[in-house]
Amino acid sequence: DAEFAIRSESHRRPSVLTRAAFRESILVEPQYFARILRIGNKEVRKGTKMSSGDVKKNKLLPQDTNSVEENRPLVSDESTPVMKTKTMVTVIPEQTLIRHPLQYQWVLWYLKADRNKEWHECLMQVAFFSTIEDFWALYNMIQQPSAMNWGSDYYLFKEGVKPMWEDENNVKGGRWLIVVDRQRRSQLLDRYWLELLMAIIGEQFEDYGDHVCGAAVNIRQRGDKVSLWTKDFSKDDANLRIGQILKAKLNIPDSDPMRYEAHMDGYVRSGPLVKPRILIPGGLNQ
Repeated sequence: DAEFAIRSESHRRPSVLTRAAFRESILVEPQYFARILRIGNKEVRKGTKMSSGDVKKNKLLPQDTNSVEENRPLVSDESTPVMKTKTMVTVIPEQTLIRHPLQYQWVLWYLKADRNKEWHECLMQVAFFSTIEDFWALYNMIQQPSAMNWGSDYYLFKEGVKPMWEDENNVKGGRWLIVVDRQRRSQLLDRYWLELLMAIIGEQFEDYGDHVCGAAVNIRQRGDKVSLWTKDFSKDDANLRIGQILKAKLNIPDSDPMRYEAHMDGYVRSGPLVKPRILIPGGLNQ
């Protein structure tokens, strides 16, 4: 499988975008990340404060941006299973590029299960990003979870953290788990995944951002899974608050319970046999 990597132009990180500014920039869900670039250009050039309403209204590209129609894909390597095509190629002059750095650099991983290989051999790095613009560029180039084959996974983790329980950053951790049944996957799966991605890269978990390791989506016939991984399962207060915020961000109804599981419990049990440490609705499991 081919690898596709998006790296920031510089590893030096300027002052981090505030959470409020991040929310304003990312409220729109653009087909092309140039829409966000236009918002950044307007704010810098005119020195005006952008409101969320302004973000939603700004759907045109800059006047000095050239757009051309082409019938070829943005990524032509057909051996890469997670890429999809676009018919619009947007050319943006270099001087107009405005970057909004994130708190952390993030790595997207992809896994396609193969019974003839070890699990870690099926896992590959797809991309790196550390700005809002590169996140949207990547997001709009890859398949949605609902379009992936059974047995496929996406993982989005902080740089330096591998998406496996054995990693030193995860070995004492756990995960918030949301199961999406097959009847509702078309309505919920892609939305849950996108909302989760925006929440973790946008530092939406109050003072517990350092406690977050990454997110995963697992495509399974019996029910897809969306999960948020944290680094220490014993920090019940932190994990409970993270779960409460996650529930609100994804707008998960009370009829769909969320469970927090310690990774170490998954070594000896699996599926519904794993006893959750926390339930929402509910609380701590004593």
